[in-house]
Amino acid sequence: FCFWPFFGPFFWLWLFVKHSLPIVHSLYYKPRKLTRILITLYSILCSKMLPGIGLFGTGNLVRASQYYPALISILNHSLRFLPAFIHMKKCLQDLYVGPKIHVIDVRVHMGSLIHTQYDWLCDNTMGGGVITLVGSHVIDLITYLTGERAVRVHSVVKTFNPNTSAISGIRNITSPDYCVFQLELTGGALVTVTLNTHLAQSTFTQEILICGPKGYLVVRNGDLYGFKNGCGKEDVLYLDVEDMNFNSDVIPKPYIKGLFKMISALKESFLNIEENKSGWIKQPVSVASTFDDGLYIQGVIEAIQRSNLNREWTKVSIITQEPDPNPLLSAAVRRSGITMS
Repeated sequence: FCFWPFFGPFFWLWLFVKHSLPIVHSLYYKPRKLTRILITLYSILCSKMLPGIGLFGTGNLVRASQYYPALISILNHSLRFLPAFIHMKKCLQDLYVGPKIHVIDVRVHMGSLIHTQYDWLCDNTMGGGVITLVGSHVIDLITYLTGERAVRVHSVVKTFNPNTSAISGIRNITSPDYCVFQLELTGGALVTVTLNTHLAQSTFTQEILICGPKGYLVVRNGDLYGFKNGCGKEDVLYLDVEDMNFNSDVIPKPYIKGLFKMISALKESFLNIEENKSGWIKQPVSVASTFDDGLYIQGVIEAIQRSNLNREWTKVSIITQEPDPNPLLSAAVRRSGITMS
């Protein structure tokens, strides 16, 4: 398997199911071929939508995934399956912080995502960088927890280290190693996200803070804490004591634990495959990120990039149709058609 952050350009498909029969592969497909696969009765779990395919290519994948809704087509945004965030979502639904969310603050600090040799992770257009590899998970998590989407963004994106001791000369690193962006959600809440990859390689800290009129909820790595106004201290709502017996310098612990939970949910979906006429049960993976969520995440990432270039608040727009390469010519053709008729 190829896991985060080593997904490869465009798509690393690591679950490939034909006619609902589990057959596991680790494959690379271009978006056009993946679209054909989706409409020929294959279920697919892929890493994420990457910038190289663009919003139009992502839109084609979304439409293909909707062609046969009985098939599985989900994305590997595994934080949705982490127990701490499942409990956090339930607390939000129970109005722990109040009827309305005011502020969300996300901070992720970790080591460099760059390998020792030049590869696709060094190229921003190929999907490298902290925005795509980490920010996509954060954007998806905010949508999962709040049920809201971003309407506009403001960002600062930086590549502070364009070279390393092994990567220098004619090749430079263009993928961002630091990013701060703000999101304004549909409900009015403001989100601030800080993504920093300038720590030691084995270091990883992640904190998600959600504030409301009655208090706040915070997840630190895999533990959930809560605070209500008038109380003197934080309450421990969930402690992550489960040992996965797996250590990795590549995948941070919260991400790999969520990944294992997601794979377990997929396994559960196919347990009674002989009894279930549709071939699988949707309920265990009902919280998973869909291709439609991937289209939204892609739109937010592109808005973040535009905001950094223009240095202003930028509206999040989702393009589902390919833009006209020559709008003036198309307008002239339409006018001539009207005249002839």
